[in-house]
Amino acid sequence: MKLTRIACLLLLVARPLAASGETVNYCNDAEVQQDWSKLMAKYRHIPEWQDIDRYRTTLCNEVNSGEISVEAAIELFENARTQKIEELRERIKRQMPTEQDRASRSQIG
Repeated sequence: MKLTRIACLLLLVARPLAASGETVNYCNDAEVQQDWSKLMAKYRHIPEWQDIDRYRTTLCNEVNSGEISVEAAIELFENARTQKIEELRERIKRQMPTEQDRASRSQIG
């Protein structure tokens, strides 16, 4: 299912920003920004992806202006990313046919 692939992509690509254990600010990394922009272009129709993109932009602006630390932004982003992944999983579940739906269709056809 296409939404399942998108959920996996969101989970993997919007990877934890501090996976290496050291704090890294990816906000101004040209390569990361280019990859992010490509993903946004490809998945702009996914509401959860739009939300996390807007939040990432907001957090990067706050980091760049000194309002919050990189560490705080990472924690906030990871929490939001986790929440959006869960929302997407729930939406996928609601769209998947149940066993009863499948049984009904097999009786019709």
